[in-house]
Amino acid sequence: MTALPPPPQVITTSTNLLFINEDDDTTCPLAVLAAPTVETPAANEEEEKQDEDTAPAPAVPDELSSPARFGSDINQYSASLSTYRDANNVSVSEYELKAAGAAVISDSYLAKRRQIIIDFIDFLKTEPSKYAHLLQLVDTPTDFPITPVLIENVFVCFSGESEKQKKQQQLNLILINWVGNRRLKSTTSCNSLPFPQPSTLNMDLRAFMAGTKEYYLWTFGVSDFNFEGGYNGFFVKLMDERMLLDVSIENEYLRFNFFTNYNPSHLPHSFFVHS
Repeated sequence: MTALPPPPQVITTSTNLLFINEDDDTTCPLAVLAAPTVETPAANEEEEKQDEDTAPAPAVPDELSSPARFGSDINQYSASLSTYRDANNVSVSEYELKAAGAAVISDSYLAKRRQIIIDFIDFLKTEPSKYAHLLQLVDTPTDFPITPVLIENVFVCFSGESEKQKKQQQLNLILINWVGNRRLKSTTSCNSLPFPQPSTLNMDLRAFMAGTKEYYLWTFGVSDFNFEGGYNGFFVKLMDERMLLDVSIENEYLRFNFFTNYNPSHLPHSFFVHS
């Protein structure tokens, strides 16, 4: 029986691992190793301390701690609000109760809408030759949400979305002349000039826009006229001029913008921010 040669002898150095073949006295590299690292107790303690510092915080059961990348839908919010009220024995607030019995639009505001629309037509009638086409009486379109009667063509002419930009340009000129020419029927000691106060003019115009949108399907808001040469810029200049004539107008600005940054030279802009 042939005896097996002894296994190669392995010699370990700091960087090389060699084996020796005793039959032919040759050496061959087996592998290249990195120098052995010696772990010290101080290093271990430092790593453990870092692990403790970077350890994740314990999970918070509160739903507000969860990431809200996709948000909550209205059903989730509604259910959460109901759960909150039940858990805390909270009912609706006194203001919510008041709102529940309130009319959507008051009768006085509806009357204001109608009156300001009549004022608009009265202005067109001051120049009948200029606005003849707009003052012509026509049948009410079938899609208008009002009783079929003869109405001024201006309400039909500016209704709907078609050719809105052209309508916008023409209506812009009418608004400038209408509002610029509005006067009070009588003056008082508080208002020596015959001009309506800025807040009155703006509330009237918003009521006009709301009425024409509801009754005649107009699609304009005050912010649609915020362009160069538009009504909004005209109103700023007009109020700046009137402020120099009557301090009561400046005082009205101050009252109307009590909770805004008061800047007399730019104040009228605040009337159009939320339109």
